[in-house]
Amino acid sequence: MTDSSSQSQDDAACKDCPPQPPAAKSDNAMYFGVLAFLVLVGLTASYAFYLNGAQNTAPQPGLLPGVGGGTPDAQDAEIRLESFRYQPNVLQVQSGKPIHLTMTRVDEAGCANSVVFYSLGKSAPLPKGQPVAFDLPSMQKGQTLEYGCSMRMAVGKIVAV
Repeated sequence: MTDSSSQSQDDAACKDCPPQPPAAKSDNAMYFGVLAFLVLVGLTASYAFYLNGAQNTAPQPGLLPGVGGGTPDAQDAEIRLESFRYQPNVLQVQSGKPIHLTMTRVDEAGCANSVVFYSLGKSAPLPKGQPVAFDLPSMQKGQTLEYGCSMRMAVGKIVAV
């Protein structure tokens, strides 16, 4: 009984107070905000997973993982991915000659478990400890081919000289 009488006293004391919005509406806004945030996080994670090469692991024309030797006049080059860095970070190749590139991922590398050749629109997996061979087309003098992980956190360049 005392609760209802104190409630009526509070109501009587606040007759001049401005009206307050119902608590349920502000709670709904908070829940909507949390839901929108979770949906955004889910979409971002899905997009990162897609770019990571999980959907695109088959060999593709023009970028042939696992093909050894390539053309007889191809120049050989090697790149290692270690501690989330490509070594060398800038690889210089001779212009006008195709490139037989071998890449090896030495340690765990998160999104760098695959490599993306951005301007070619090609990607391929880089299994830990297993050299992967790529036959790349010849490049013109001064041309640059950027590659890296799907999130562009680890990147490198091949430059034709």
